[in-house]
Order: sequence, then C-alpha cells, then structure tokens
Amino acid sequence: MYNVAVSEYPPTIAVPAIAASAKAAAPCELERWYRAEFDRMVALARAFTGRDEAFCLDVVQDVTLRVARRVRSIPTGGGGAAWTATLVRRAAIDRLRADRRRTSREASVARADGASPTLGWDERVAMVRAAFAGLSADERDLLVQRFVRDSTLRALAGDGSPHAVHGRIRRVLARARLGAEAAS
Repeated sequence: MYNVAVSEYPPTIAVPAIAASAKAAAPCELERWYRAEFDRMVALARAFTGRDEAFCLDVVQDVTLRVARRVRSIPTGGGGAAWTATLVRRAAIDRLRADRRRTSREASVARADGASPTLGWDERVAMVRAAFAGLSADERDLLVQRFVRDSTLRALAGDGSPHAVHGRIRRVLARARLGAEAAS
C-alpha cells in the first residue's frame, strides 16, 4: 500500500488505524511528523496555556488525533511549523474552554445540591491525606517525585517509556481522587 522500507520504521510502533483511511495522511508520514514535532508541541502547549505537563500532553494527543482523522498531507518546512503551532494553539483553546465549562457545570451542581463549590484549606488537606493513605508506597513515591520534586516523565521512566509513566500517574491520581471522594 505504501512504498516505505521496513527498516525505516520499527514494526512495534502502532500507528492509528484511522490514519490508514483514504482521507488521512499516510501512516508513515503521520508518524514521522509526530516524532519530529512532539517535544515542540508540548513546549508550545505549555507556553500557550501555562498549564502542567499532563494537560499539555492531552493537548498534543488532541492535535495528533485531529491530524490523523482529517489531514490528507502534512505540510513541511516553515509552513509546516506554523501549521503545527496553529493546531496546538487551537487545540489548547478548545481544551481550556472545555475545562472552564466542566468547572462551571460542577459549581452549578454543587450550588444546586446546597454544597459549597469550594472547600476550605483544612478540608482539602484532609482529602489529600486520605487519598494519599490509600496508595501504595511505590505510588506515593511516584507522585512525590513527579509533583513535589518536579521530576520529568523522562527522568521517571528511566529505560522505559515516558508515556507509560504518564499513564500510570493518571491512573494513580484517578484512584486517589476516588479514594478522597469516598472518604469525604
């Protein structure tokens, strides 16, 4: 289907099946673009939003999925860099707006329930302590390394994948949130 030497692209790399559709760019082109632009896209998302790395990785994922679904060919050169920056900026704005809408909905529901939309400092500390107590020592250490000592995902990954570490942190945080909600 595509004239690409097998040795150029490791067979272990999964390219989204959606990229193989007639409307999308060739999978090898998509992969090449993603590998070349990933760090720059994360940096742009952070510069545009000032948010944490997890939020910026979500923005990059949104951009990549949009490109995989809708773009027939990926521009290269200076125009390609500007194109990528525009995609990142638009995806970041979309994600920020979605977060604002979610926060507004949650505050509205909390007011309707008669609850205070924000917790006091003591309540938040108690929730974090309860959530932390429900985690294993390895999970607590991972969160401390990432958020207290500000270690990067690459540093935490060692020989592994930063994406795997990011996924693990997200799962641990989700479990901690569930534990905190159950405790309150």
